[in-house]
Amino acid sequence: MNRPKAVIFDVYDTLLHIDIDETNIETYTFLSSWLSYHGFQISPENMLAQYKALCHKEMIANQEAYPDIDIGKVFSRMLTNIKKLDVNETMYFARKLSLLFRIATTRHIEMYQGVFYMLDTVSSIARLGIASNSQSLFTLPELRKFGVAHFFESIVFSSDVQACKPNPKIFQTILNHMSVRPEDALFIGDNIFTDVWGAKQVGMKVIWIDRGNKNRIPVELELPIPDVHINLTVDSYYTLTDSIVAMVS
Repeated sequence: MNRPKAVIFDVYDTLLHIDIDETNIETYTFLSSWLSYHGFQISPENMLAQYKALCHKEMIANQEAYPDIDIGKVFSRMLTNIKKLDVNETMYFARKLSLLFRIATTRHIEMYQGVFYMLDTVSSIARLGIASNSQSLFTLPELRKFGVAHFFESIVFSSDVQACKPNPKIFQTILNHMSVRPEDALFIGDNIFTDVWGAKQVGMKVIWIDRGNKNRIPVELELPIPDVHINLTVDSYYTLTDSIVAMVS
């Protein structure tokens, strides 16, 4: 059996836990106030309505299976609707607004206990990457916030490729970036469909982090069998670390 040369991780519910609320009008009250200080006038209600409408429009226009959008483009279009600026200025404010939006909508975020130890240990014996259904404007700063971004030589977000797992595009992109064949890569994630089934479809080995969540897989698909099943309702990240080390050493 080939020993994996690269270990690729999902992010949310794998490395980080996050709880967000994008519906509270107080968030948009704060953001519209921030925008007003920079010459953009928009009511909280209009901002919420535009955010929903623009996200929906972007998703409908994307022809990928399991599509995703770039939230920076959503906010860029919103700002352009309010005030005409040059492209660089618009993108500058869109990026700032995107991160501020994430901060304002985040109710709780933490890194799971044992994750730093795991990454530090595994990075000494294998190359690490990330393939995550998330926004680069949000998630990269969150990885930096917890001091783990430096462990990964390559990071691919669904917003980068406009497609979410289990679309093979995101897996193929990270493998190409790392110049690794699927059979030489190990994927680690929590979702039985997007992570386990998706990675298995492209030929990767998989460790499933089972949190007891009711992940669903379409009934017409065969239930995937991970190479290793870690039940984190009873196991720990130290158990996961040992499993990874055993596979790559």
